[in-house]
Amino acid sequence: MSTNQELKDDILKTFDKAAKDYDNNKQFIISSKKLITYISDKNYTSSSKVLDLSTGTGNVAIQIAKKYPSISILGVDISSQMLSIAKRKINKLNIKNIKLVEQDVETLDFSKNEFDTITCAYGLFFFPNMQEVYKNICTFIKPSGQFIFSSFTHEAFEPYSCIFKDILENKYNISFPSELENKLLNTKEEVYNLAKLSNPSDVKIKDIEIIYDLTIEQWWDLLNSSGYKGMIMKLNPIDLKSFKEEYFKALKKYAKNETLTINANSYFCIISF
Repeated sequence: MSTNQELKDDILKTFDKAAKDYDNNKQFIISSKKLITYISDKNYTSSSKVLDLSTGTGNVAIQIAKKYPSISILGVDISSQMLSIAKRKINKLNIKNIKLVEQDVETLDFSKNEFDTITCAYGLFFFPNMQEVYKNICTFIKPSGQFIFSSFTHEAFEPYSCIFKDILENKYNISFPSELENKLLNTKEEVYNLAKLSNPSDVKIKDIEIIYDLTIEQWWDLLNSSGYKGMIMKLNPIDLKSFKEEYFKALKKYAKNETLTINANSYFCIISF
């Protein structure tokens, strides 16, 4: 079992390595556009502030900035490489209302009731002290504000993800971190139970369908540009070659013309205060 710091170091290393290919993940682009449709903006003014946690390459922050160019948006992430790419994208789009900060969510230091909205796309389950961090985050939200986060359903990326993990564990003794496996927020009950820890006035959980096709090679690229990168990085070059061959052989049983149907179905949790 890893210590809290070891786990954070591994997550940081994983996403620093995955950053350059992260935007090849189709579901993150699709879901960022869907997520902002659930923002309640009835009280937004030019002084309104949004905090986007685990901002990554800035997909959600950019979508919010496009829709609300007069408000202030702060994107926070632990990965400098992710933020470097986000900065390039923001500059290319000439967006002026996003500020990026490299910071660990466990050391966030904001004022109580500072933000109108906080968002976190597919990030909460990577926080080692998820429940405590979540409760602390919610203190930064105004009484009439919102927290919106997303997570994947239990069925997402199956059976391909399960095959991937089974081969790595059984053949190479490489396992997905148990500290993360136990809090994936991949059921409605888990999502709801976390949301209720902040004593919100309302919790809504939306089932979001995200389904698309990828070639087997594109699916491999997706694994290398996501949280699974950390497991792949533990293989030496010889084992990596052997694992990839065995994994591709297993995937071909599910492929049609070398193409896999990817289920990235998600939960969007909309928490009102």
